[in-house]
Amino acid sequence: ESLRMARSLDYKEGITNALWVMGWIHSTRLDGSAAPFYEEGMELANAIDYAFGAAHIYAFYGMYKVALGEYEAAKPLLLTGIGWANRLGGDTSLIGRCKGYLGQAEMLEGNFTQARTYLDESLAIQINANRNGTAESLWLQGRLALREGNHARALHCFKESLELYRRYATSLWVTRGLAYLVITYSASGQNA
Repeated sequence: ESLRMARSLDYKEGITNALWVMGWIHSTRLDGSAAPFYEEGMELANAIDYAFGAAHIYAFYGMYKVALGEYEAAKPLLLTGIGWANRLGGDTSLIGRCKGYLGQAEMLEGNFTQARTYLDESLAIQINANRNGTAESLWLQGRLALREGNHARALHCFKESLELYRRYATSLWVTRGLAYLVITYSASGQNA
């Protein structure tokens, strides 16, 4: 309805915002249905030089591409999202998430050194500024440590992440964190 109303008013910023939110909503399907929303939104945000909309569209489209396993396509989107976010004065939440997803893409491609750089930057940006972003960054740090075989560090990161997420006891993040704790304990041969 928001998208329809913004189009009827030719409210370009509103159209752009509705498009990135629609892309985000469709992103959970992982079937490509989010792409048209993001692509139309990027074109419009660039045409009207709308930094807020562009930062979100590029960032969320990049995150979506990581979820699809399209890591090389994700990287320029995430980097462009960071550029637009810097034009907004440095949105730490958005920049931190972009760096985290860049780190995740590098990690999943086996580029652990580059992944560590991005993940360290993500954590440094978000720590003490964004509780959920810090928890997500720590979780990603744990995933990298697990892939590197550093079980002690992985356990530490997953536990710290869970501590930050604990007020959302029924959330996907807590479930995901607990699952990774079990995986790490199993991989290390330790008992919880």
